[in-house]
Amino acid sequence: MTRRLVLAGAALGSAGLVLSAGRVWATASVRIPALGVRPARLTGHDLGVQSTAAVLLALAGIVVAVTVARPLLRRAGGGLLALGGVVALTSALAADGQVTATARADLPGATGAPVGAQMSAWPVLAVLAGALLLVAGGLAVAAAGRWSGLGRRYDAASAPRPATESDLWHALDRGEDPTG
Repeated sequence: MTRRLVLAGAALGSAGLVLSAGRVWATASVRIPALGVRPARLTGHDLGVQSTAAVLLALAGIVVAVTVARPLLRRAGGGLLALGGVVALTSALAADGQVTATARADLPGATGAPVGAQMSAWPVLAVLAGALLLVAGGLAVAAAGRWSGLGRRYDAASAPRPATESDLWHALDRGEDPTG
């Protein structure tokens, strides 16, 4: 059950980050004395939100934590998932402070110009998605030891050990020809 929760949380969190990052997070207006008011529509990518990195970390965590790894590697994958959540959370929470500098960045003569900005609801979705990734990663770290993994039959075959003299005599006792 916890494996399904981790998968669902990671998938929903990743989808939320991908969905929100390309949307308009802030509408700003920069008042430049010589040019008047210049509008700026800033997306999550414009504001430096690290959603792509967070999603890649989350997906790597999903692959390692949930599918093929042993408990130690599953915990590491859960850590990657949680790290993706932390990256998403911190960059989404810091985006509000980036609006003024980003709105002024491409405008000539905008240094020191007043900026009015209105934030949309998309950063809230990114924060929630990051929190979901963080919780899913923590849950994976906590529960990874109880999850079943792939059986030993999928491991690489080990080389047979060389026959000893004792093995040859035992084969003869069983009626087998050890030379054939």
